Amino acid sequence: MKKILFIFISFILIGALHSQWEHLTGPQGANIQSFGFKNQSVIYAGSNGTGFFRSNDGGQSWKQTNAGLTENGKFIYSILYLNGNIYAGTAEGVFRSSDNGNTWQNFNAGISDYTVNSLANSGTKIYAGTTNGVYYTTNSGVTWNATANTDAVYCLYIDGSAIYAGTYSSEFLVKSNDGGASWAASSNGLISYVYRFTKFKNKLYAGTAWGVYTSTDNGASWNIFNTGVTPADAYVKDFGNNGTNLYAIFYGAGVFRLSGAGTEWIKVLSQIPYTLNTGLSALCCDNNIVLAGLTAGIYRSEDKGASWAEANQGLTGDLSPAMFSVTNSKMYLIGEFTGNGDDWLYSSDDDGSSWSNISMNLVNHAINSLDASGQKVYLGCAGAILYSSNSARTWMQVDTPLYKYNNIITISKTNNNIIYHLQTWHHHGKNLRGLSKSTDNGLTWWEIDSTIDIFNSDFVTLTDKNNFIYLGTNKYFYRSSDGGTSFTLLSDTFGVNSISISGNNIYASKYGGGVIKSKNNGNTWQSINTGLTDSVVNCLSAIYGDYVYAGTGTGMYWTTDGGSHWKKLNGGLGANKNVLAIIQNDSYVYCNIEGAGLYRHEQVMDAPVAINPQGKNIPNVFSLKQNYPNPFNPVTKIGFDLPKDGNVKLVVYDLLGREVSMLVNSFKKAGTYSYEFDGNKLSSGVYFYKLVTPEFTDIKRMVLVK
Repeated sequence: MKKILFIFISFILIGALHSQWEHLTGPQGANIQSFGFKNQSVIYAGSNGTGFFRSNDGGQSWKQTNAGLTENGKFIYSILYLNGNIYAGTAEGVFRSSDNGNTWQNFNAGISDYTVNSLANSGTKIYAGTTNGVYYTTNSGVTWNATANTDAVYCLYIDGSAIYAGTYSSEFLVKSNDGGASWAASSNGLISYVYRFTKFKNKLYAGTAWGVYTSTDNGASWNIFNTGVTPADAYVKDFGNNGTNLYAIFYGAGVFRLSGAGTEWIKVLSQIPYTLNTGLSALCCDNNIVLAGLTAGIYRSEDKGASWAEANQGLTGDLSPAMFSVTNSKMYLIGEFTGNGDDWLYSSDDDGSSWSNISMNLVNHAINSLDASGQKVYLGCAGAILYSSNSARTWMQVDTPLYKYNNIITISKTNNNIIYHLQTWHHHGKNLRGLSKSTDNGLTWWEIDSTIDIFNSDFVTLTDKNNFIYLGTNKYFYRSSDGGTSFTLLSDTFGVNSISISGNNIYASKYGGGVIKSKNNGNTWQSINTGLTDSVVNCLSAIYGDYVYAGTGTGMYWTTDGGSHWKKLNGGLGANKNVLAIIQNDSYVYCNIEGAGLYRHEQVMDAPVAINPQGKNIPNVFSLKQNYPNPFNPVTKIGFDLPKDGNVKLVVYDLLGREVSMLVNSFKKAGTYSYEFDGNKLSSGVYFYKLVTPEFTDIKRMVLVK
């Protein structure tokens, strides 16, 4: 009866510690496709799927204002400010705001909901370039009239009485001198479609898929002008023109400014190489301030592009975390913003509260996988494996197995010098390389047992403990007991989609069949599903000892007794509770909810194994007890006595005095406590643990032997 009462009290105590999940908005940013401005302070930005943003401080911070915009109306490709109204060309025609963007109305009569790629005005007359030709309005957008141009239009530019339209036709560029009643080709010398158009110092500039072309005779003839750009034939995404300076985005090359003499382009976004340059989409400039819109937000310069800084405060894009990883000091996230195919790498130093875009440090952009341990970070990219030894500040490309695509990189849980590379690509009827292993941070590799079937699997999961490696697919469950030299089949009747190890306990989620557990390195297994009402478990994370989290399609479950009892833990989660992944550090547990992003929950790392809640038999003196067992592998227990209430810290350090784990950092009632320390991610050696209270401090030594 006493044991049952203790378990009940433990759940109450731990349940009190677990309050609510906190939704992390993730990195700020949005897929910016267009800019407009009212004046130097009030600037507008249109995104590809998350709507309209307004800045009142020259682009330093932003506010989203989407009231009245439809879902398709949140794809904004062009913005025009005219006579107190803001016009937005969208994927659902034209929207207008008369209150500085706070509310919007669809002013689309006559355009038939075609995509509006460009807006321009001549006096009070507004023209809209759409996928069905050019339209105009003379009554502030209330009604629209078709011109004679019915080709799909990429861009519009008005110079006096001349209207230029870059079209999806064999003419590339057409011109009208009669308000759109008739059009004629103006493309002599052009060899590509015109996506952007501007006039600068009496010269016309056309941005094409083959760079910039210029004309000095009002578009009668064109000459290529890519001097200074590498590659010289880069696709032009946008121009920024304030009359004094002309800027251009060259896809894959960056942002360039025209030299004072006007004879060559000078790169000004020099500290952001290929990774961010491929995501550049839009430019805006006024005096010395330049804004560059990317698929992951906005960069801002106050010195004509000499230096740049993120300007994403208030940008709330729909970020889909493709994958994430965590160490005790940093979090890493690979995410994709709505409306683009690019993945961006972010890091957080404050447990996910704020994020920094660190994609500029990469040399390859198509990221397939991510894993981190300590200061080591690995990225599996298309055609390469990237390795950082300094928390993603710099990268090097390491040697790779023969086939380099669909990389899945996993760092050993026992020794972070060991990494595994999983290749699941099936190409031209041939199964390409399966599982490889490196023990020198990826410098050299060897292929592990090629008889295992991981090809064409819906998923592959791998984890290890010392010399044991466990690998699951949607079809099979494998184990190696010799470091990967050979594998045996644990099951060919079910697959495993998640594996997590804590101490001597191995937890695995069967593909559609709940959770199983082994205490003997996988020789035998038992089902542990009491209270787990959703048997479709997507992911598992064993925190330490018997504490385990399970993510399902209906939310989170957790257990404090190794799976004998499961309880729901959904407080604070939204309507969508499909948990895709779980990770943790010493402070929080994190989960990725499909379509909703990241959530975090306070970590239960200090649940007492024994405490007298009635206040009887309170210890007379402070004491820090020797851990048991000692030496240990890899789990040990650390106990201490508190004769009075107070703030308590229990910290583990390595031999060099570096903090390894914060086991306790909170207020504690007087009593006797015991905590479990799991060293499965640490190497063998001597460690110290220190107890700190306002009135007592003690340090003891322990030895981890693997």
